[in-house]
Parts: sequence; structure tokens; C-alpha cells
Amino acid sequence: MKTTLILFLLTLTVAGFAQTQRPDPRSRVIANLNQVESLYLSRLSGKELQDAVRLLNETRAIIAGLPVEQPPSGPAGNSNRISDEGLQALVDAVKKESFDRYRTKLVVSSLGANGKILLTQVRALLQFFDSDDGKRDMLIAIHDNVLDPVNIAIVVPFFTFDSYRDQVLKAYKSQ
Repeated sequence: MKTTLILFLLTLTVAGFAQTQRPDPRSRVIANLNQVESLYLSRLSGKELQDAVRLLNETRAIIAGLPVEQPPSGPAGNSNRISDEGLQALVDAVKKESFDRYRTKLVVSSLGANGKILLTQVRALLQFFDSDDGKRDMLIAIHDNVLDPVNIAIVVPFFTFDSYRDQVLKAYKSQ
């Protein structure tokens, strides 16, 4: 009887360990890609950076089950991405502005119609915005300029309120 009870308890314990939740493989791959991006993309420049961003975004889209589009070439493509020096100048200018609406106008005018920016670069700008309204307005205003919209999760932590975050996610999902 004791042996049967011990075997029964051992079986339940093993079954319990076998059913412990493992992280979703897709989520782990996306998290790993985000980590690779944050660790290594800052060390690349020019064509290497463009290719790396394209490959990461294509991989994320494949994992998410989204259609993979060919990246645009020429002036509408990655060649118009804001440089590190340009970003620093923009950050310095955004710091000096007093209100979010002026910060947004500054970012939009700096990028213009064809300027491109990565969400990791946008993250550097968002820290100077005071309100969720301003952050939302800026992100929505520049969504056509963002090279890597699948990385929208990079900027989500900047929002205090879910409603603003959801509005931004909706705008980027429809892109």
C-alpha cells in the first residue's frame, strides 16, 4: 500500500513538473531578436545597419505570421535614416522646447516627408516628452517615417496610461 501511494505521488509530481509553463517559443525568439538589436545594431552603420534592420524586421514579421514586404529602395528607403549626429542634434533641440506640441512639430519637420527613423532612436526622443498625449501625438505623426514599425514594443513602456498606448499600437498595426 505504501509503495502504491509513493508511486502515485511520484507520478503526480513528475506530471506536475512536465506541465510547468514554458515560455512561448515565438515570444522567446522575438525577445532574443530585440536583445540582439539593442546589443549590436548600435555598432553598425550605413549599409550594414540597413541590412541588419531589414533582416530583423523580416524575421519578426515571419514569426508573427505577417506578410513580408520587400523594403523600398532609393530615396524612400533606409538611405534617408537620420544619422547618429542628426539624432543627437534633434535630441538637443527637443530638450530645449518647453511644450510637447512644439517638440512634436520639431521632430516632424526634422524628418520631413522622406526622413526615416528607427524606434530605438525615437526612444531617445520620448524621454523628453511630458505627457502621454504628447508622446502619442508624436508617434502617430511620424509613423510613416518609422523604418521598423514591428518594433513598436520598444516605446510602449513610455506610456503611463493604456488608452494612449492602445491608440499608438492601433496606428502602427494599420501601417
